[in-house]
Amino acid sequence: MVTLAAIFAPSQPPEQIGAVAAAADAAGLEQLWVWEDCFSESGIATATAMLATTSRVTVGIGLLPVPLRNVALTAARLERPASRSTPTRRTPTSSGLSGSWPRR
Repeated sequence: MVTLAAIFAPSQPPEQIGAVAAAADAAGLEQLWVWEDCFSESGIATATAMLATTSRVTVGIGLLPVPLRNVALTAARLERPASRSTPTRRTPTSSGLSGSWPRR
């Protein structure tokens, strides 16, 4: 089974979040992915805005840097508001830091 998805990079202007999410939903994409750039855009805020703009596309957060986020607080942030309004349309993931990225 092939899943068609798109990525909204944190380098994109946040003003485009709604339009991109609505276009992905209207085009029939199954998934829309974001990731967190802790020096720029919040992955949780971006995903929440996308979930609020769409009606069916699944929104995934491809990277939440574990060493920079408290696990309990991150779980709480992910639980609300998405769990009530879009319980089956979110897919968060997390990762440790490796390579040259942590030195940034």
